[in-house]
Amino acid sequence: MAHQIISQSDINFLKDLLIEAGTLAVSLQANLSIIQNRGSSSGNSSALRADEQVLALTADEEVSQFLVNKLKSRFAKDTIISEEALPKYFLLSDQYTWLVDPIDGTHHYLANDSQYSIMIGLLWAGEPVYGWIYNPAFATLYHGGPGLGAWRVDRNGKLESIQSVLALEDKPVRAILGRRDKNNNPWLDKISDVTIIQAGGIGYKLSRILEDEADVLLHLAGRLKVWDTAGPVALALAAGLEVGSREIDQLFYPRDSYTHQMAIVMGKKGSLQWFRSKIITAWIQ
Repeated sequence: MAHQIISQSDINFLKDLLIEAGTLAVSLQANLSIIQNRGSSSGNSSALRADEQVLALTADEEVSQFLVNKLKSRFAKDTIISEEALPKYFLLSDQYTWLVDPIDGTHHYLANDSQYSIMIGLLWAGEPVYGWIYNPAFATLYHGGPGLGAWRVDRNGKLESIQSVLALEDKPVRAILGRRDKNNNPWLDKISDVTIIQAGGIGYKLSRILEDEADVLLHLAGRLKVWDTAGPVALALAAGLEVGSREIDQLFYPRDSYTHQMAIVMGKKGSLQWFRSKIITAWIQ
């Protein structure tokens, strides 16, 4: 595009913003310890689950409000959509749209098992152009966009470039997917030369590929929301990963829908061909 998609100043603003939001999310987890202790002492597991649901909703809403308010103060003319603050009529802008997932992997946030993240993705004219994924448990931030590079910032503030990811190798492919997909597709365990890794939210799963702990991210159930994918897709493309589905080599963002009605794949070079030849073939049998 002829104009500058995003400035370095804005990138740095978002880096600081997600780290602040991570601090807020962690502070809200202190309430979880109180709830869990109370539930354990009372022996009332159903009450514990109800309290956890309240906690999750409260944390999601507080982190969402914090992020949305900050984004609105800096990008007043842009469309800003959060999972926890959906507009009455959903419509992506034909220019800038910010998509916010305040806590990606709520179940894992409640379990405090590190497999959750805070994500923001920026679309320009319906295409992901930059993404930020922050893992509060590891105090690690990933960010980047197509043509702008992919980067990792560790807990000490050290900035490192994430080099282009290598292609799939001739050895068992490490496929990372969520609990629901694994449970609903037991046939996956019977496919040869595939190692199944069950893990948390989309942002966390992508980060494991960026750290070379997995090769391909699979989401077979469909129905992912645009705030689940905008940040990860921009970052995946920045790192040289492939993104697509059963028949297409990209991911579209319809203006009037917030749901992807398809399976989604992100992974190293060769992942889409591997998915279509190995997974789809087994899936339809």
